[in-house]
Amino acid sequence: SNLSLVRSEFLDFVTPDRFDVVLFAFNVFAEFVTVRSRIAALQHARSLLTNRGRIIVICFAHDFADWVIKRKE
Repeated sequence: SNLSLVRSEFLDFVTPDRFDVVLFAFNVFAEFVTVRSRIAALQHARSLLTNRGRIIVICFAHDFADWVIKRKE
């Protein structure tokens, strides 16, 4: 198996490669604070996947909706 780690602004990341997995780990998905930006992130992740690729989202917030509301204040 081959592992590549890339550091980039996710929505700006462009590559001809396609991946088996796109991982949003350690609450990184919560950094997309609007519904529109989350949808854009998921759509972009999908565009980077192989035909059988998967998106994995790991979020540790106990009450995610409450956390997002507090963050906007």
